[in-house]
Amino acid sequence: MKVVTLVLNAAGEPHFRQIDYLNFEALIGIAKEREASIRNEGADFAAGAISAFGSEVIKAVNYGNEKDIDRAITNMLMATWMLDSVFLKVSADTYRNTEQHFIISDDGIVQHTRAPLSENDSN
Repeated sequence: MKVVTLVLNAAGEPHFRQIDYLNFEALIGIAKEREASIRNEGADFAAGAISAFGSEVIKAVNYGNEKDIDRAITNMLMATWMLDSVFLKVSADTYRNTEQHFIISDDGIVQHTRAPLSENDSN
């Protein structure tokens, strides 16, 4: 799965950009283990987790290393998948057939969109 992450600075300008290719099947396997817990916590909690992990991405970009950044992006993607799949009923096929795009403002607000796979990534 292609994940594009863009972090903006305080002026709203691009500060950091990373493209990752993550194993979505592994991610949904881990998510299944956490589904009951997130369902009990509720949709507001799940949505808040996305911003919390967005803030972790910012910290990792500014103060961490590559491993910290990768972990924070993966956690943000996991939180997004949990919200989408558990509460919004987005299918795994929808995720498999789209790229995930994240834009994170300097205050940790996360904008997430799904875009059609580019021709190079659909093979």
